[in-house]
Amino acid sequence: MYKKETEKTFYTNGGTLTSSFNRKTSASDDSDVDVYVSPTIDSLGDLRGERLILGGAVGQTTGATGGDVIESIIAPNTEFLISVTNTSTAAKDIGIAIDWHESDY
Repeated sequence: MYKKETEKTFYTNGGTLTSSFNRKTSASDDSDVDVYVSPTIDSLGDLRGERLILGGAVGQTTGATGGDVIESIIAPNTEFLISVTNTSTAAKDIGIAIDWHESDY
């Protein structure tokens, strides 16, 4: 798997809005961040990070696990794309977990 993070990406369709939850159980407000899956990308924007995540052999139900941290202060109304490309010759499952912190600075 090859993972890239870009910003200022151009797209035709923003994708499907997914649900997220606030881990601070005492918080009463909703997140200011929207997360979408499967957008239609016209052109990738500025590359902020990339990583090759090596996997197991063809036919395995599990292969490898990898993680990467890009910690940034992102300005309001900034869009950020995480894309993953399967570089193997077989279909592979992938899971992505995204954590973020919001503040009113």
